[in-house]
Amino acid sequence: MQTLARANVRSEPAASGPSYVDRLGGLVFVCCLILCAVLAVQFYLSGWDRFTQFPAAVADAPHEDLAAFYRASELMAERRAGDAYDPDMFRSGLGDGNQRLLMLNPPHFFLLIEPLSYIGYGWAKALILAGFVVAFAAIAVLARSPKSMAAFLILSGGGYYAAVTLNISVLVVAAIVFALVQAERRPFVSAIFLALATVKPQYGLLVPVFLVACGYWRCLWWTCAVTVLMLAVSLWHVGVDVWLSFFNALATPAYQAYADVTAPGNLTLQSAAGKLGFGGIGRYALQAAALLSVGAVIWRMRARVSRASLIGITLLGSGLVAPSLMYYSWPIFMAGLCFLQGERRAWPLALQVSAGLLWLQPIWATVLFTYHMQSAQSYSLLVTANIVVAFVCAVLFAGRAGSCEDAPQRQSAI
Repeated sequence: MQTLARANVRSEPAASGPSYVDRLGGLVFVCCLILCAVLAVQFYLSGWDRFTQFPAAVADAPHEDLAAFYRASELMAERRAGDAYDPDMFRSGLGDGNQRLLMLNPPHFFLLIEPLSYIGYGWAKALILAGFVVAFAAIAVLARSPKSMAAFLILSGGGYYAAVTLNISVLVVAAIVFALVQAERRPFVSAIFLALATVKPQYGLLVPVFLVACGYWRCLWWTCAVTVLMLAVSLWHVGVDVWLSFFNALATPAYQAYADVTAPGNLTLQSAAGKLGFGGIGRYALQAAALLSVGAVIWRMRARVSRASLIGITLLGSGLVAPSLMYYSWPIFMAGLCFLQGERRAWPLALQVSAGLLWLQPIWATVLFTYHMQSAQSYSLLVTANIVVAFVCAVLFAGRAGSCEDAPQRQSAI
């Protein structure tokens, strides 16, 4: 009888896990990943000369954000940090292609970029590009996504925009992702990464909500302490006058003109409301209401979903409520979607379609603006709507997955 029982057990088919396509999110989303990768490769190849030029001097650099960081590091090395917030002095060391750039980051950013002045601009560019590749690979590893997601992240619209603009958003997002994943096990190290991420604070508004919701108090207190220490070191290193220059510069005509130039492509909720005719109070009230609402969603879902899904919702929500959002900010959405893959099951069709379109948006925009630049403002409304829909679909999916009968067997920790 025991032999027969063992034979029957052997004859039963082994339970099969989800397919590779389902682990990536589903067939529709995978098709979007592939399409985006193909288009990104074409854009990379078409601009290959730009990516392979490493000028020695910042004055010879093409239009890219790294030029602003490098110029600020030069002024810092000359003990003229305050001039970084003077448009005329700042732009005097930049080439013709970068005369619209301004230093927008707070003064404690100087602590990170000062070493750039000791190497040539070309070396700085090479290091930043290598850092982008490492950051995208790290996001895929930390999210425990299938290995192919590292390539899909690099060959994405967000990856292409990072390479073209040399904006450091992906590095900040990778720091936030590491901190959210390691907040419980390594609270002090996570706090250091979060403190560094405050150089672009618009992506971290919901991080405190996540830390409190999960009970990661040590990480929260350490983050506050390390951030205060960074600010204190900055005040000692560059002086109070530089901080005053930073705050005063934000109200100058040059900075307002810069904001007006970037406004058509800004994808925040308050920007979308302004394009629809809302006044200043209504716009910022909408942004504040969204911040409170998304924070409440994270709080309510804290005990109902896996931690991977909660991180994904936090990242998607952080992009949704960010006070400044451009296409180079897209890594925060892509990272959020990678964490939703942690459910190891195909997404509902509505999530696949909305997430796929969200993943494609920077590439669609590149194609659209190439032939019809004047459509940037009207098209940005559709992009904002896409972000909202994708976030809602992600919340519904995570909530349903968390209430399934097999929830205890899901991977609840990273």
